[in-house]
Amino acid sequence: MFPCLTQNTGRVLTFIQIYEHIRKEPDYGTGREIVNHHVYRVRCKLNLGNASDFYIRSVRGIGYSLEVR
Repeated sequence: MFPCLTQNTGRVLTFIQIYEHIRKEPDYGTGREIVNHHVYRVRCKLNLGNASDFYIRSVRGIGYSLEVR
């Protein structure tokens, strides 16, 4: 998932776009929860290195965007 976000830095990706990148299949209704879980894990890893230049911004009802500080 992180490569998908880094290739689209600053651009908002929908839950469906991220899900289809992760799973390589259409979303059958569980995609949002799966994406939320993956984003949580990536955020935890980004926070381990406190000097990280990136953060994941939530766009309510749409998806996520990787931003540079």
